[in-house]
Amino acid sequence: MFSKPLVLLSLIALLGCQDQQRDAYTEADSNQPANSQLATVLPERVVDVPKKVFYGQIEGAEDTQLAALKSGRVEKLWVRAGQFVTRGTALMELYDPVAYALLDQARAELQRANAAFTNSRAEFERAEALVKRNLQTQSELDKLRRDLDMAYQQINKAQAEVNAARNQLAELTISAPFDGVVSDLLVRKKEYADAGQTVMNFQAADALHARFAIPEEVALKVDTQQQVEVFVPALNESIKGVIVERVLPLGSRSPFFFLKVQLAAHEQSWMGLNVQLQIPLSDQRLYQLPGGVLHYDEAGQPYLVLQSSPERRQYVQVVTGRANHILVSSAEALESPALVFADSRTLQNLSLYKE
Repeated sequence: MFSKPLVLLSLIALLGCQDQQRDAYTEADSNQPANSQLATVLPERVVDVPKKVFYGQIEGAEDTQLAALKSGRVEKLWVRAGQFVTRGTALMELYDPVAYALLDQARAELQRANAAFTNSRAEFERAEALVKRNLQTQSELDKLRRDLDMAYQQINKAQAEVNAARNQLAELTISAPFDGVVSDLLVRKKEYADAGQTVMNFQAADALHARFAIPEEVALKVDTQQQVEVFVPALNESIKGVIVERVLPLGSRSPFFFLKVQLAAHEQSWMGLNVQLQIPLSDQRLYQLPGGVLHYDEAGQPYLVLQSSPERRQYVQVVTGRANHILVSSAEALESPALVFADSRTLQNLSLYKE
């Protein structure tokens, strides 16, 4: 059986331990701030909008495909790809033995007709002299006159056949339809080309455009008739132009569009030069922010938490990111400071309003 003094001593010791623990908890609580203050940063408006650079080439505004009118083997080739020529310059000549044989035959027929006409005229003149001397009847002279007329018609017919044969041969020669540049040769010397087959591409030099291959997501953001500038490194200058065409190549599965920019100024010597087209990354407002302000919702959409009463959520589009900051675009002006969270779990304790 315990004595009463021993029990009292035990109770006093227990109460002393509880007081020490209470003091420790009170001291620890006093070291914690009453309210955790979140850092903020004011979105910085980007005035000099970054641009994407695309590369292209200056070409003739009118691109013509020259085709063979008749089938034949490439006998002569007077030009090379990239060569500038004037209107009417012979570019290529095909050889067709049948066409040459027809011309030879027509020429032979013309010679025969001329010889027959010469004989008919000699007989008519002799008969005409005999009629004057009453040594030959008028009816015989009239018959010779009809024969002379028929011989003359045979000459006209033979001459027409010669002209037709020459025209057939002329179709074997391909000439420049206007001043321009041979952009591409599709057949070589001694190769065979069928009638209607494209043998070369020809570009007019009276107007120039720059052609670019643009990714689909960029091409859909530009409009035809939009004013742009292209930079020509070889000239070290920019040239104004307007977008006149934005097309997806026929039958192509590539995600690239062809973009044609009609140049306001042009010189024939510019054809074939490389050019650069700079397109802004975004047509909306751009802001620079530290990466710690960006968060994503359940659907993966990026947003900022703007300081207000209460805080509100502002959705943005991430344009690009760098080592110490990101660029975002926003349809609305970002004029309020954005909250910077050290731990994204803090968002669970905030009441956010989606805009």
